[in-house]
Amino acid sequence: MSFYVQAHRLEKPKQAYPTKEELATLILNGNDSEHNSLVIDFDGKAHLIPLKGRMPNSLTGYAVRFETFGAENGYVGTEKSLNHLDHTYQCLLEGWLDHLVYGSTSYRDYSENEFTVEELLKQIENEINKYN
Repeated sequence: MSFYVQAHRLEKPKQAYPTKEELATLILNGNDSEHNSLVIDFDGKAHLIPLKGRMPNSLTGYAVRFETFGAENGYVGTEKSLNHLDHTYQCLLEGWLDHLVYGSTSYRDYSENEFTVEELLKQIENEINKYN
């Protein structure tokens, strides 16, 4: 016997979406000697989680999970690690919008670039306003 638990949103998140500045802070404060996963929780807050021996797919209970930043690759921890900030932020917003629209969790490793960041933020706000 097996079962699957599916997340289902019933109310507004506490935070509409993570900001690009919050994401930059997470990336700069990351430890590049470890693998790190970037996630958005169900309250709309972004987190950078060191894996410390765990597999990336073991991270459950998050609305959005971004591709894992491999250790020693310069994705986190330094100013130069911000070179992927725009792309990463776009991907996270796309995943967050998918979560708000469909209620399911979302994994992202690339951006579809169908909408600009500004358009995504507007769509996210429209989705959030549907909740009481």
